Amino acid sequence: MDKLNIKNMDKKASIGTVITWLVAGFIILFILLVFILFTSGLVLKKNLPFIGDRDKLTLSSEESINLEAQRILFLILNFKLDGVKFSDLILSSDFDNQEAETKLKEDGEKIIKNIAGEKCYSMSLKKGAKEIGIGEFDRVVNFVPIFSGNLYLGDSKTEINLYEYEC
Repeated sequence: MDKLNIKNMDKKASIGTVITWLVAGFIILFILLVFILFTSGLVLKKNLPFIGDRDKLTLSSEESINLEAQRILFLILNFKLDGVKFSDLILSSDFDNQEAETKLKEDGEKIIKNIAGEKCYSMSLKKGAKEIGIGEFDRVVNFVPIFSGNLYLGDSKTEINLYEYEC
C-alpha cells in the first residue's frame, strides 16, 4: 500500500512540474512576441515616412552616402537664413511659384557660398515635374552627384542631388 501511495505522489509531482513549465513557456513566448512586434513597429516607422510622426523630416538615399557628402548636405539643410532652416524652406515652397523659386535659388546660393572652401557645391531640387538648380548648376549638369536622395516631410517629397566641383 505504501508503494501505491509513492507512485501516486510521483505522478502528481510530475503533473505539477509540467503545468508549471507550460505556463512559464507561454509567458516567455508572450514576452518574445511583444518584443518582436515592438521592434517591427520601430523598423516600419523608420523606413516608411508616412507611418509615425508626420512632422518628422526624413532624408533617404538608395545608395550609401560618404560622410563628407552627408556632413555638407546636413550643413546646407540645417543652415538658417532669417530664422528659417533651408530644409523647411525647400519643403514649404511651391516650385511652380516664380517668387518661391527665386527665393530658394537666392537663399541656396548664399548658403553654398558661405560653406564653400577648397571645393564648391551645387545642387538640384526636384518636386513633381519642376526642377530647380542652385549654385553654378550649369557647370555640374553632366557630373555624378555626391549625394542623390529624397527629403520627406509627411506627404511632401523633394528629390535632392548635391554636386561637388573644384572652385
